[in-house]
This record gives sequence, structure tokens and C-alpha cells, in this order.
Amino acid sequence: MSVPDLETVPFRILKREDEYEIRQVESYYVAETTMPGRTGFDFSGSSQSFNVLASYLFGKSADGNKWKMSFVMPSKYGPDLPQAKDPSVTIKEVPSKIVAVAAFPGLVTDDDISQRESRLRKALQKDTQYRVKEDSVVEIAQYNPPFTLPFARRNEVALEVEGVDSAS
Repeated sequence: MSVPDLETVPFRILKREDEYEIRQVESYYVAETTMPGRTGFDFSGSSQSFNVLASYLFGKSADGNKWKMSFVMPSKYGPDLPQAKDPSVTIKEVPSKIVAVAAFPGLVTDDDISQRESRLRKALQKDTQYRVKEDSVVEIAQYNPPFTLPFARRNEVALEVEGVDSAS
């Protein structure tokens, strides 16, 4: 399920279990927009949001260079990313954090996300070193172009966690 030539968010694996990994993720920048339509994941809204972000990524920036959809921006730009022409696209820095991640292949649906989030939360209840942060919201990462066959897709669900000793 690897994706050649895809820059991913830099991270260090702190712990590996059968069902998940605990990762220390470095800070990174994203271009983000809110998906239109209903709450939850929907392919139509996802496609519209993808097109808005893609137009920014492919040159529609100001200087010529519910659910949110975001692209991780290339690390070589850091905070020096150009502003987007479309006001619905925002650039933000995501701070360093520790996350529990479970990888899976296939298409991503609301039901699948819900089931995988529940499984990850349940698995983490047994972890003696890390627990889900109280305000943690599931994040979904999809790494493949839309034309990739489902069995070859790489996806991940992630929840922010904290060390058991640092939880209050």
C-alpha cells in the first residue's frame, strides 16, 4: 500500500502494536477547506473540496505561485506558502502531536470510519502507556489518487493521544 514519491508528514514511531502505531508527528502545514453538504464523509462534497484545493495547489494562489478537507503542504515551503485566491482555502500550521494510527486499505465511508475509530479507541483502552486525549477527534488520511483500485489504497485513521503519566 505504499505510494511512491508521496511526501508524508514527518513522524517517529514511538510504539508499534498489532492494531496500531503510536507516532510523534512533527508540525506541518495544510491547505484546508470546509466540505459542503451534509456532515460526515460524502464523495460529492469531497470531490468539490478537492477541486477547490487542487486549484490552489496548481497555481491559483494570490501571488501566482463540519468536515474539513486538507492537503499536507510540501515541507520545503514551511510557513512561506502563498495565499490562496479562493477565500475558502486557509493555510494553517498543525502543531507537533502524538497520535495513534491504524492503517487500512479500501474506500473510505462514514460507516468504515466509525467502525475503525471504535476499534482504535477500544484497542487503546488496553494500552498502559498512552490514552486518547479527551478532546481528540478522529482524523482520516487518504494517500492515493482517486483512480487507485480499492485494494491498493492506503488510508489511516488517527486519534491524538497522550502519555498516561501526562493525563490529568
